[in-house]
Parts: sequence; C-alpha cells; structure tokens
Amino acid sequence: MRRGLRVLTQTGLTLQLQLVEVTDDFILIRLRSNEMRPTGHRETQRPALMAEQFTLSDAKGMTANYVQISSGGGPFAGQIDLAFDRTPPIDLTATLSLSSEHTHLTFQV
Repeated sequence: MRRGLRVLTQTGLTLQLQLVEVTDDFILIRLRSNEMRPTGHRETQRPALMAEQFTLSDAKGMTANYVQISSGGGPFAGQIDLAFDRTPPIDLTATLSLSSEHTHLTFQV
C-alpha cells in the first residue's frame, strides 16, 4: 500500500522523501539526494546517504533499524531505498522520525 507523505522537519544532509510503501513484512522508504561522496579504492561517487546508519521511530518510542539499503546508478543515481522490518510494530498513524548521524527527518504518512 502506498501512502501520501507530509514532511514536517528536516535537518542535516539534503534529501527528498519520495515514497513510503508498507507491505506485510516491511516499511519501504525511497529517498533522493544529490550529495555525492567518493567511496572505495576507485573513488566511485555514491550518495552520501549510503554511509548513514538509519533508524525509523514513531512518537511512542518504537524504533527499527534498516535491514537493507540500496542505491541506483545511471538515471537512478541519487535514489536510495531503505527497508525496515515491521517488527517491532511501528505506529504508522503517528509522526515518524528517520534519523542517522548526519540527518534527521520527521514525517507523516
């Protein structure tokens, strides 16, 4: 199920929340960011967000760590997909926070 989004606050790295999709097992979040950083021995440019350790939490304090992060290349460069396990149960009717060391975003779905 896809849901409408409303970003309430955003600090840190520049990003755009594009999609939140909820399945039986996962909360899937798609972000876009043009902030790139060189990584690896070839200094390949990758989204800065790929180096972040994200957590998703609700207003009641339930927190989930991501189980997968991926990014695209070519025309999809800058697109980052995060998957969070639905256990523990995150309250999707509450204000949600997506946080890492260098960015913080609160939103509603």
